Amino acid sequence: MSTTPQAAAKPATPPPRKPGVFICTGCGIGEAVKVDALSGTVTKEQKIAHVKTHGALCSEEGGALIKADVAAGITHPVIAACSHRVMTDRFQFPGAEVIRANLREQVAWSQAPMTEDTQMLAADQVRMAIAQAKKMEAPKPAALADTSSVVLVVGGGVTGLSAALEASRAGHEVVLVERSDRLGGWAAQWSQRLPHRPPYREPQKNDIGALIDTVTATKSISVHTNSIVSKTSGGPGRFSVTLSKAGAEQVLAAGAIVLATGWRPYDATKLGHLGYGGSPDVVTGVELESLFKDGRLKRKSDGKEVRSIAFLQCAGSRDPDHLPYCSSVCCGVSIRQAMQVLKADPKASAYIIYEELRTPGTAEELYREAQRSGVIFMKGKVKGVAKDMTVTYADELLGEEVPLAGLDMIVLATG
Repeated sequence: MSTTPQAAAKPATPPPRKPGVFICTGCGIGEAVKVDALSGTVTKEQKIAHVKTHGALCSEEGGALIKADVAAGITHPVIAACSHRVMTDRFQFPGAEVIRANLREQVAWSQAPMTEDTQMLAADQVRMAIAQAKKMEAPKPAALADTSSVVLVVGGGVTGLSAALEASRAGHEVVLVERSDRLGGWAAQWSQRLPHRPPYREPQKNDIGALIDTVTATKSISVHTNSIVSKTSGGPGRFSVTLSKAGAEQVLAAGAIVLATGWRPYDATKLGHLGYGGSPDVVTGVELESLFKDGRLKRKSDGKEVRSIAFLQCAGSRDPDHLPYCSSVCCGVSIRQAMQVLKADPKASAYIIYEELRTPGTAEELYREAQRSGVIFMKGKVKGVAKDMTVTYADELLGEEVPLAGLDMIVLATG
């Protein structure tokens, strides 16, 4: 049995170009220009036989008129009516390349009616649209060869871990890069975390370990610790990324890059006026986390349990001499830490001195529970911290400066 080779299929030949012009006379166009003269410009000068006028091309009747002519062979309808910024949904005709000539906003509504200049302007608008109809080609989509669907996540903190896991669940291969030797970032150091589940009233267990275990056990996520991104080139879908680790380099392709590079605590050595550096028992909120041992808080100076503690809010934040903005988390963290102190020792005293307390959304529930549990909130501006750790603040309610003495520890909410 013999077979005859078949010729390769030829691409479909596009229909011959056939422009048609549709002139709308509504919205004042018919009162501003001589439509018959405009039609003559189309047929006599531009040599286009197909020209029609209608009182409202955007109406159902007008749209049906254009649609019928497109079905009959018009490939490039020129709609001389309103701006191309409007009626885009009305003037969509599958299979046709629509061109718009603006006779409403740029002629009828902005020029003196029935003048020679206005007529010339309208004719020019139509001429330009016809020239486009005669020459334009439909844009061809760019080829998407050699693209990558790999997602590169830079930063192995809680944000980077969450991003990597979600991208993996969406079906992407993920490369997770962390510059330190371990995952988790700052969140791995917290004793507890702000509540993220109802009823939002108690500090909750820090479950960053479970998130790390899930990420490292996911086959579609490749983890690179002790590594940095030393170079990137290309663009979306075609990134070329160079990873550096201990002097060795690795080049990989990525389609998208997520930057989750974390944050740095404010330098507390700049806060000498708040007692930092003057006593080992003046610490930052970040440093406080390492002092929680089995829930009991002990002084750095002598190891004694802390029975009286004050949290000074906005330490280095919302201050033109330091950071002019709010960190947005210090208030919630201080409340959580104060509640931890009282839960470990109900006889302890915890004070929070604040100018403005910011606990938006569900954090308001934590704030209310802290009040019920015995955390003492004092509104005022801190004036200074003495060597004996007496905090002086301008009390907003009393209208005078008040000393707070007998403190075992002072915590600066540095953010």
